[in-house]
Amino acid sequence: MSKIYIVSAQVTEDPQNFLQEPRYRKATRAMVMANRSVEKTLEGLPREVVLQNCGFILGSCHGELEVTMNFLKTMSETGVARPILFQNSLHNSTTGFVSMSLKSNGPLLTVSNLHFTGEDALESAVCLLKSNSCDFCIVTTVEARVPELVEGLQETKLRSQYVGEGSGTVLLCNEKGLATLDRKPLAELMSVRCIRGAKENFVESTNYYESNAVERLALSLQANDRDLKLIKPDGSYSQIQWR
Repeated sequence: MSKIYIVSAQVTEDPQNFLQEPRYRKATRAMVMANRSVEKTLEGLPREVVLQNCGFILGSCHGELEVTMNFLKTMSETGVARPILFQNSLHNSTTGFVSMSLKSNGPLLTVSNLHFTGEDALESAVCLLKSNSCDFCIVTTVEARVPELVEGLQETKLRSQYVGEGSGTVLLCNEKGLATLDRKPLAELMSVRCIRGAKENFVESTNYYESNAVERLALSLQANDRDLKLIKPDGSYSQIQWR
């Protein structure tokens, strides 16, 4: 069985500092956050080597909520369904923005599965790498907080008390990809397990968001941990292990 390695991992900084850059003129907050975390993850790496045969997976539970809100609001007030707004409201629009920034020509995938969005994105990347569909795979998750929608989200089932935001990215590779790099990996990814239907005690976080697994993984790698247990608001949990 082929091994999967974690080459690099980063989280995003406050996107407010970058929203005014010309390249982000038409970008949403989520697009900027995701793109920045990808850029940070690729810093110091031979981009031409990595991106030559690289997949890209983006995970987001809610997707482009702000644009979706604006689309529905405009349609309600004017009776006009603006096609550009609708197109940009799709989860895939975030994936498309980042992949075009990367000039990616590898396999692309958008993942959305409530609390396990990040975990499913990681598992999807592992499948691509083990099937030799690509030698590298960028996995990014992102959620952007929309203040006008916080109260409504808090009232829905299986939501936490807080609605946070953030973005994290990890670069994974298989053994063939690692052989092309002149550097050691951060770790070997051993397993990603999702235990649904459990009744663990969820500890509330002021910046919890559903797809936070990749960001939490990046932070745990930076802290030299070896495993990560993420308890969800419904009592389910996931375990990610590496060595």
